[in-house]
Amino acid sequence: MKKTFIFGTITALLSTLSPAPADAVQKCVALNSATTCTAPGRLATGYSNWSLSCTTKSTTQTISGVMACSSTQGAMYGTSTNLASTRLSTATDPDTCYIGDSLNCWCKMTSPAVSLWVFSGLTYQTESECLYNCAAGCQTYLSNETSLLNAMFSTLSD
Repeated sequence: MKKTFIFGTITALLSTLSPAPADAVQKCVALNSATTCTAPGRLATGYSNWSLSCTTKSTTQTISGVMACSSTQGAMYGTSTNLASTRLSTATDPDTCYIGDSLNCWCKMTSPAVSLWVFSGLTYQTESECLYNCAAGCQTYLSNETSLLNAMFSTLSD
């Protein structure tokens, strides 16, 4: 009985002194349906990255992400793990090409956690218009549309 008690005590003591294994790392991110986000300012068009300042209770943190223009159509604020790749079609002039029907704007959080792709609900007339405006659209819609924000926060992973 004494041996078991001593062994158990030593084992417990050693386990508290040794570092946790890598798979035991945990990240606390205060993002949920009560979170409100604001844009730090109007994002200039032509960027692929966006960021927001988000507050949950009294904790504020910056979230950031990327946009993608895809031919994948989604339900309003629907999510996707993969988007259709952009298709390039060469025109008769080899110096000119146009990009397929990648008109749908998708948003993805990349920090402090990673979300699935979320369809912003924005669809553009041309691919170049989508590429030029989508990140600004993600930032604006995420700061104004709680349904889009909740769809993004419900799919977080490391």
